[in-house]
Amino acid sequence: MNDSRKYAAFVRDEIGQINQVHGSGVGQAAFAALKAPDIPSVLVERAFISNPEE
Repeated sequence: MNDSRKYAAFVRDEIGQINQVHGSGVGQAAFAALKAPDIPSVLVERAFISNPEE
């Protein structure tokens, strides 16, 4: 899980260089797709359905 958090922070920083980033940063969730024991996993949320501008 630690590798996933490091990679997620890297991805967030890179996206932040080309676009505005909303939210509080890197988090954790119990999604099955993010819990693979042997592969760092990241979920990127690009937009929110509740925001018509996105």
